[in-house]
Amino acid sequence: MEHELHLRLGVGVTSYDSNGQDNDGGASFKFGIQTLETPSDNESDASSDYGPNETVIPDYSDDEKVDPQELVDPGVFRYNKRVAVAALPCILLLLALGGEMLLIITTLGTACILLLDHGGEKRKCVIIFAMMFIPCHIYMLVTVIPLMWLSLWNFFLILAINGGLLFTAAWILLQFVSFRMEEPVFCQVVEQMLFTAYPAFSVFLTCWVLTTVVPLSVIPLIALLLGFMMLQVFLSPVVSSFKLKPDVDEDMNVIQQPIVVVMILILLLCPSVVHVLFALLAPSTHSLITSKSLTELIFLISLSLFLVTLLSIRQIMEYLGIPFSLVIKVRYTGGTAASLLCYPVLQAFGLVSHFLAWLPVAIVGFSILGIVLSMKKYKGIAMGLMTALTVLLVYWISTLPWQLQYNFLGYIPIDVFYLLMLVNYVLCLLCMYVAVYGSKELLGLLVSVESLVLMVCEVCLQRSELTSLPVIRATGIAAVYMLHRLYTADKLSQWSALFGASIHVTKVFTGVLNQVVPHQEEITLISCILLYSLVYMMLKMFIFDQRIDITQTQTLSGLCLLLLSLAVNGKPVLTTIGYLLWQQQPPPVLLIGLWLLVGGLLVLVFTQFHPQPGIDTDIKKVGIVMLFTSMVVFFVQPDLEMSLYGLFQWCELLTILILAAILFSHLMPGMKYSIMIASVLSVCPGIRLSLFFYGSHISILPCVLYITIVTIIITLLICYIKIDSFTESIEDNIKYLCLVKMSSLFILLFVDFYTLHKTTSFFSLPTWKAMLTSSLFCSIILKLLSYKKVPGNLPVICKHEGKSVPVLPIIGNITCFSTFILLCLQGPVDGFLHDMWCCGASLIFFCLQRDAYLFQNLREFNQGTPTSIAAITVLVIATIWRGWMYESTAVARDLLRSLEIVTLPFTLPVYVVLWVIMWRHEILSEKAVVFCLPLNLLLFLAASSYTAWILSITGISIGIYMMCFKLPMIPYSDQDQFIK
Repeated sequence: MEHELHLRLGVGVTSYDSNGQDNDGGASFKFGIQTLETPSDNESDASSDYGPNETVIPDYSDDEKVDPQELVDPGVFRYNKRVAVAALPCILLLLALGGEMLLIITTLGTACILLLDHGGEKRKCVIIFAMMFIPCHIYMLVTVIPLMWLSLWNFFLILAINGGLLFTAAWILLQFVSFRMEEPVFCQVVEQMLFTAYPAFSVFLTCWVLTTVVPLSVIPLIALLLGFMMLQVFLSPVVSSFKLKPDVDEDMNVIQQPIVVVMILILLLCPSVVHVLFALLAPSTHSLITSKSLTELIFLISLSLFLVTLLSIRQIMEYLGIPFSLVIKVRYTGGTAASLLCYPVLQAFGLVSHFLAWLPVAIVGFSILGIVLSMKKYKGIAMGLMTALTVLLVYWISTLPWQLQYNFLGYIPIDVFYLLMLVNYVLCLLCMYVAVYGSKELLGLLVSVESLVLMVCEVCLQRSELTSLPVIRATGIAAVYMLHRLYTADKLSQWSALFGASIHVTKVFTGVLNQVVPHQEEITLISCILLYSLVYMMLKMFIFDQRIDITQTQTLSGLCLLLLSLAVNGKPVLTTIGYLLWQQQPPPVLLIGLWLLVGGLLVLVFTQFHPQPGIDTDIKKVGIVMLFTSMVVFFVQPDLEMSLYGLFQWCELLTILILAAILFSHLMPGMKYSIMIASVLSVCPGIRLSLFFYGSHISILPCVLYITIVTIIITLLICYIKIDSFTESIEDNIKYLCLVKMSSLFILLFVDFYTLHKTTSFFSLPTWKAMLTSSLFCSIILKLLSYKKVPGNLPVICKHEGKSVPVLPIIGNITCFSTFILLCLQGPVDGFLHDMWCCGASLIFFCLQRDAYLFQNLREFNQGTPTSIAAITVLVIATIWRGWMYESTAVARDLLRSLEIVTLPFTLPVYVVLWVIMWRHEILSEKAVVFCLPLNLLLFLAASSYTAWILSITGISIGIYMMCFKLPMIPYSDQDQFIK
């Protein structure tokens, strides 16, 4: 690239070597100015300060946009279902901690991202997600950091919550096409972390939640079992989704073998280490030097060795050079030790059962039966072992008290219950036998019947308080896990796996719902059946989905049945979700909003699991409309009783639905029809604004003016979504609409001042808030319209070929500046908070556009310059004002204040150099940065306000950043030799 510097005097400066030839590779030094490589424009920049002195139409497009043809999408992330296993506990916990605020932010952000994605703005989807994630991250940190005051150990909990939130966001980032195209290497790192670190955070958070319902001594065992299940999902070798062109020696797997070894060692050692830490530090557990604690420790070590050997680690053993026969020996040794110790350990955990003493014998017997069945050629021996185990159970049942007169659930005698347990036992043995020697259909039938019988037995025991809910949950989760494994191995049909898994999940959810909401009515049999229908549809659509493509009719019918099953479960399911969000029983209106919210999210997730190219876009539109409608229901909360105000609220909801239907339909109304539609739809929002600002005491004129303002806003929104070409009439109409809006706002300001000046201060008038909201909306819409006004996106139709200055960019920039001023005026009253608010308000300058007067050189690479300079300017002005207004009786403080005011101007060259680098990619003076940077430290020491501290820290950070990355920092000796 040829280095060329154009000065404002028009002098071109170029360096030469000793032979008098052009030195294209060297830097040019003249009058303290050095050039940098500026991004080249493919077309001449006619609007530049140094171009011809003629008026041209600035192009709205950013010339330095990345050419999408140069970037390649490595492909979609193929392991969303696996990651969802680890993500589900993290997401539920984050929503429980964040509450309604986090739910609203994520819902609105999701809807906005889907709208931009529907419009083809792939890169802006990532930007909106980042802007949504930052407040969510800050909000979650503010929510959980107070836990540090309870215990310093909660520091690890805060790290886990933060890690879960970051990895959840990283997982979502992998779904964006633009992010995958521009950051393929980072995608590989994120994918590896999702397979390694994310499951660890999920297990940690799940165990933390379970500490509230189970004894602390059981947590190491639960962590071991959860870790084993996670490794079963993530440890199997799979090819990375983002490695396109591997090297010769590159490993294409997501997790390399050394990392797999580390994960296995963590699973092997972590439960025992946690048990030791609990024994040493937790007062609620047994001391480490006791028989119970040592027995539990040996049991954990044995069980860890046994479970690790059950993983697919043959390749790892070959990688480590360890014979696999050693793994078999360790498996048998660990399994035997764990079987012998399970009785005293479970007894120490508080599990009381007549069958508990027989558990080691049963484990050994079933283990031998499993080994014989795995050989497949010892059919007679297997039958003999099954008969022996059946005789053992019959003998155990015969020792039970048959003479008792007791009815389970009120109508099942105890002798019938004993027979049910015997039937369940025999069904388990038959399932094992048929899985090896029988057909898949017969196995599915036996599994379905066994699941039903097991559920009846567990319910009878739990209602009679002979077993606890944690035991039932553990057996339910284990049964679902085994059914899914059998279905994945193609041993079970979809129907049988769904039937059995739905029974067990319904059983677990019923116990959870009874405990989450206090004083809730007992769940009836009808509610259980309805809950079963919801669980069945959820598992069918998202877990046990078909391996073949389904038709559009099946997709729509499945989606409708899913939403219907959610609707009929409003009492147990939606009521519980509402209680978790609002900590009280939600009214029926909020249940409707929750159904729309959860249903909309399910629709959007459904499109990811079952994409249909023909109707996928329409289904996503339905999901977005449901999300927006749910937010309206939450904010409006229309009254279900028949009244005039309730009718008005339902009209508001109907207005939102009609507007959403128009925006997402294929209807293309012209500007006149858009104004007519907007004028009808703006009646209810205009009246709502009048009620919000003035209460019940409203007059006709403000109400009409608010309706007019809302009409203009809705028209601009329809114009942005539905516009298909730019004409002079459209630009003129937009210009006139903006002028009418400004006029209406000024009239409103005059009316408010005339009517409220005696009771309300000038800057507290309601019109200022309306000005701020409308100006902010118009700034964003005009900026988005400037992105769409690109020949590659929409055609630009002009009647006259003569060049003219476009007015819309100027209007947009004026609106942007006025929005910034209004944001500053409507900020907090407190000094430091007001200064930070004004710095944050400078983000509105991202909506500035390239015009023909002030911002001729605005491009994408320097779009953030106005925001940065505005924030710095706010800090400088605020520092001067706080220092000038600072009052102190101490002479030393007055001297420091004077030193602060004197030092501040000498720190400004750092920001001037930063401005020139960001705006023109030129270095104004390197020496100014080097010599003025230490003065910020002096400013920090002499600061009289928090704002001055922030300014000095900002100056130091900017100076160090420029010296490290932007300035060449050539030594004086080399520079003198270069000049000579």
